[in-house]
Amino acid sequence: MNELNQEIQDQGLEGRLLNTLIYLNIEWSDAEDGWMLRDILNRLGKFYNSPDGTICEEKYAMYKELYLEDSMKLGRRDKKSETGFKEGSEEDYENRMRQYRILKNAVENNERLANMTIGNQSWNMGDKFNDRKGLNACTFEDENGNIIVVYRGTASGEWGDNSEGLIGLVNETQQQKQAMEYFDYIVEKNNYHKKNIEITITGHLKGGNKAQYTTVNSKYRDLIKYCFSYDGQGFSPEAIEAFEKRFDDYNESLKKLYSFNGENDFVNPLGIYIIPDENRFYFKTVIPSEIPLNINSPKDVLEFIKNITGISDVAKLHFPDSCLTEDGEFEGGKSYKKSS
Repeated sequence: MNELNQEIQDQGLEGRLLNTLIYLNIEWSDAEDGWMLRDILNRLGKFYNSPDGTICEEKYAMYKELYLEDSMKLGRRDKKSETGFKEGSEEDYENRMRQYRILKNAVENNERLANMTIGNQSWNMGDKFNDRKGLNACTFEDENGNIIVVYRGTASGEWGDNSEGLIGLVNETQQQKQAMEYFDYIVEKNNYHKKNIEITITGHLKGGNKAQYTTVNSKYRDLIKYCFSYDGQGFSPEAIEAFEKRFDDYNESLKKLYSFNGENDFVNPLGIYIIPDENRFYFKTVIPSEIPLNINSPKDVLEFIKNITGISDVAKLHFPDSCLTEDGEFEGGKSYKKSS
C-alpha cells in the first residue's frame, strides 16, 4: 500500500482549495489577471462573508439577484443551480458561505496560497473560450512562477457531453477537446513552454475528467508535472484504447495522474479509471451520511442511488469542499486507501 507523501498531499490540498474557489463565481469580483487570491476573496466578501454563518439579508439579496441573472444567461430551465439546489435558495447560499469561510481561513494560514495570482480567466477570453455553459477555467501562479490550472465541474450545457464520453459514443467529447485547446493556447500565449516552470493541472468532477484528458493528450503534456482529479469520472473502454494508440508515452503520462476523492463521492467510480491504483486516495468527508461508503464501481453507485432518501445531502457529497474542514485542511488530516 502506497503512502501519500506530504509534498503531494500539500499540493493536492492547494488544488482542492482553488477548485472550491472557482465555484464562488470569481467573475463577480471583477478580478483582473494578476490579482492575488487574498484580494479576490476580499472582493467576494461583499457577497459571502459571514464569520458566524448567519445570513446577512442584504448580502443574500445581492447574491440572489446576480445568481438568477447568471441562470438566465446560461439558459437553465430546470430551476436548479449547479450545486443541485433551487436557484438562489438559502440552503444554496449557506453552502457557498461555508466554502468562502474555508478559503478565507486557508488564506489566513497560508501566505503562499494568499499571494497566488489569477490569470487566463476563460470567462474573459473572448468567444473562443468564454462559454459559461461549458468551459470554465483559470490559472493561478505561485511566487516561483509555477502554474496551477483549474477546471470547474459540469456546467449547464455539459450533461450530454458527460454521457457521450461515458458510454463511448465518441472517443473524445467536444468539452474535453475544448479544455485541451484552452491549455495549449495558454501555454503558447504565455510562453510556458519556453520557461523553466512546473505546471500542475487540476479539476473537480467533470473538470477532473478534463484535466486527466488534457494530461494524456495535449501536445504540451510533457510540461505537466502533476494532474489532480478531485472526484472526477473516468473514461469509456473505446476512449482508453484510442489514447493508448495515440502516443508512445501514454503510460508515462498516467504516472502524473492523482485522484483525491471524498470517501463517499459517487462520481469518480463512473467509467474506467486511467489513474493508477497507487495514485488514488480518499479523504473523510464532513457530510454525515447513512449511505454505505464502499463506493468503488458503477455497480456500487447504483446500490448507492437505491439508498438515497434526500437529494440535498446527496448533492453535498460531491461538493468541492466535501472533505475540507473550515480551517481549510483535509478532514482527518490525511488520506487513506480503499481496499479493492
